[in-house]
Amino acid sequence: MARLARLALVLTAAALLAPAGGAAAARMWVGFQDDPNFRWNGDRKQMLDAAVQAHATVLRTLVDWATVAPTQPAHASDPFDPTYKLDDLDEFVRGAQARGAEVLLTIWGTPSWANGGAGPNRVPTKSADLTAFAHALASRYSGTRPGYPFVRFYSVWDEPNRPRFLTPQQDAAGLYAALYRAAYAGIKSGSPKAEVAIGETSAEGSTNPVRFAELLARARPRLRFDAWALHPYSDEPPAEAKPWPSVTLSQLRRFGTSLDTWFGRKSIPLWITDFSYETAPEKSQGVSYTTQAAYVRQALAIATNDARAQMFVWSILRDDPTSPRSSGLLKRDGTKKPAYAAFTAAAAPLDARNSIVTAQAGVANPVIRVSALPIAANSAPGTTVGIRLSVFDGARSLGTQLPVAPLGADGWLSVTVQLVPRAGHRYRVLVNAADAHGNRVLRTIELVATR
Repeated sequence: MARLARLALVLTAAALLAPAGGAAAARMWVGFQDDPNFRWNGDRKQMLDAAVQAHATVLRTLVDWATVAPTQPAHASDPFDPTYKLDDLDEFVRGAQARGAEVLLTIWGTPSWANGGAGPNRVPTKSADLTAFAHALASRYSGTRPGYPFVRFYSVWDEPNRPRFLTPQQDAAGLYAALYRAAYAGIKSGSPKAEVAIGETSAEGSTNPVRFAELLARARPRLRFDAWALHPYSDEPPAEAKPWPSVTLSQLRRFGTSLDTWFGRKSIPLWITDFSYETAPEKSQGVSYTTQAAYVRQALAIATNDARAQMFVWSILRDDPTSPRSSGLLKRDGTKKPAYAAFTAAAAPLDARNSIVTAQAGVANPVIRVSALPIAANSAPGTTVGIRLSVFDGARSLGTQLPVAPLGADGWLSVTVQLVPRAGHRYRVLVNAADAHGNRVLRTIELVATR
């Protein structure tokens, strides 16, 4: 009875947190991290299919520097130095692009040759070695190399506030500041349009995330970054607060406003890049399948209702046959848990590719950006793409337009809409884009006119 009562409270909280009926849902990059199932297992293509069928629009993976560069490269900044072992990552990035999903690459793990064998959780002796590697990686996936897709999202290190990933913790913030600056410089020099997140902090950690972020801001208040990435895990329901300075989903707003204060910025975006709940009976301390599904809905509702949250990554898609981890939405045999349907239903209206765009009222011909990654998987940057636009002002059709646009290096199109937006109006633009080979994408863009 206690468990049923608790579940009822969870479902009630999720309902209260859901967007009001009739209102347009927020947009957010939603997806999965699952390195074994997406990169190494024999059925990895089917697992990528299952991810996008669940409306995943972003796929995260760790890039282990120590594994990619087991020996020191002769030309570390060269994205095609023969030392680099990137075949499986290439396949993963191409697979994501072909299925219309963006990619988040998280760099971590120092090779032995870069720090005298001190271990992957210790900083490199020379920061320039990390800069060179980050440059090579980002340049390889800058969208300017034929056959190598553009990667939009990056983050630096994994849970640096835990000794497992960065040690010693006595000066974790200072050490991480040096790591981040080195990697950021390399990423931006290799791919200037890439977006880079700082942090990747654990919810608690040896250095709690609040203290870690505050110390980092004190050490380097002018650090450049596009978002703060965090892992707001909790063994309680998503909406239940843990004592500050733990940072769980229920404390996103407080943490976000604190980041603004510490770094002297406004509205710092948040990327939730690692979050999940394990299930029983696979794990004795896990939650029931029904509760996991309820927690999925509640977690996504909380993130959706925080304007800072731009990304939500669930870990993992399928329970890994090689480990006891059971946080997947699929069982080890691929059978769907109830949480798979819950995730799919919650993620569908959040699709960031069906974006909400603001345009100034009275200014003619606004430009919208359209994700066309499946076309980019088969056509080179600069390829002319034919487009059919159906424009609506509420329920009233404003007709059809037939523009063309060149395919960008990032796999997106910049499309001009022949329209003079009127203040207070909300337009719906249905986009049907195709190249000469018949590759096609369908998107729905909402264009909101503001004064």
